[in-house]
Amino acid sequence: MLIQLNHNLKRVRKPAILYFSMILNLLLGFIVTKINTTLLSVAEYGMFSLCINTIVFTHVFFSFGLFEASSRLIAVEQDKQKTKEISGTTIILTVILGIFFNLAILCLSQFFDSIFKIRINFLLLLFFPFVFAILFQSMFQIILRGLGHIGKLSAFTFLPRLFYVISILLLSMLGIFTLKNSIYAYLLNILVVVIAFIFILKPSFKHIKYHFNKLTGEIKNFGSHLYIVNILSAFFYHIDKFIIAYFLDVQQLAFYSLGFALTYPLSQFSSALSISSYKKFANQNCITKKYLYINLIFVLFPALLLIIFRKFIVLDIFSKQFLPTIDIVTLLTIASVFKSLSIPYTMFFKAQKRGREIRNITIIVQIVFLILNLILIPAMGITGASIAAVISYGLDYILYFFKYRSLYLKNN
Repeated sequence: MLIQLNHNLKRVRKPAILYFSMILNLLLGFIVTKINTTLLSVAEYGMFSLCINTIVFTHVFFSFGLFEASSRLIAVEQDKQKTKEISGTTIILTVILGIFFNLAILCLSQFFDSIFKIRINFLLLLFFPFVFAILFQSMFQIILRGLGHIGKLSAFTFLPRLFYVISILLLSMLGIFTLKNSIYAYLLNILVVVIAFIFILKPSFKHIKYHFNKLTGEIKNFGSHLYIVNILSAFFYHIDKFIIAYFLDVQQLAFYSLGFALTYPLSQFSSALSISSYKKFANQNCITKKYLYINLIFVLFPALLLIIFRKFIVLDIFSKQFLPTIDIVTLLTIASVFKSLSIPYTMFFKAQKRGREIRNITIIVQIVFLILNLILIPAMGITGASIAAVISYGLDYILYFFKYRSLYLKNN
């Protein structure tokens, strides 16, 4: 009895630690949003949101499936020295990719304003030397998952934002808080944590050519499919904001961005549970019903609370100038519920090396999402964007559910 209890506690500990770190990160995110929405004008907050979204969206194009390929090689590798060598080779390749990412943002800064109504050319030009930090952040999140270092992943999850909160509070106290300084603080604090974790992980830079060849093979067989998926997922997450920036104005983007920030936390339990189960998923032939029921409960309860208290959160925690956000929170909450229900299936497919299936589902959903946004945003504004999110995330869940049943439950 005691042995079983200890076993159950060990199974719960890792996802609990990661979930706690994600919740802490999200609480810090609310503090960040509160500070930025209070000290910046609505227009400046819209510019801040678009600048960060542009950088985060663009970085996905420069992973080339390397991070997912590396993570899976590390997950199945039993030799600790080889995992250090794979990590070292991945870091070197990320440095090279980061240089090209910086140059891409520099090029983008030259014509961004000619496409969108919200002008952030000067911001992209100012920050392009530091944006490679975002690429390293993405790399470490995926590599730590493969290593199974959930404690380190938990710390890596919230430390950049913790330091960011401290930095912008100091900037505010010193009277030098500006849009530019807020973005500087965002990027430089990520960079500081990334550098610290390079030393913490102690990667090995031996046998680089050997591991480069192995990584190349894994990218061709597996990583390339997830590279397409990651691009489309980033597209899924950010394209609505770009379409809003094109058809609407900076205030509408600010209202929508706040709504998305409020509903984003709902998917964090599903992410924590699924990430911490990545290694286990690789050796299972199905997802247990208990696992799915737990995920469902921890998704629906906070979603209901958010819908009930949405007026209080928007008006009293933020301000009355964000009043239009209230109208879209319910729709975005429903979209986030569908997203959360899809996450376990997505991670299970990744662990099972089902990159092709993930790619095909993602392509279908993205086409629907793009078409809906192009139709609904000009006609209905940010409400149309929210409806598009509900339909698209709902379709994503349905496709994963039936594909999973056809692949893993047909003989059970």
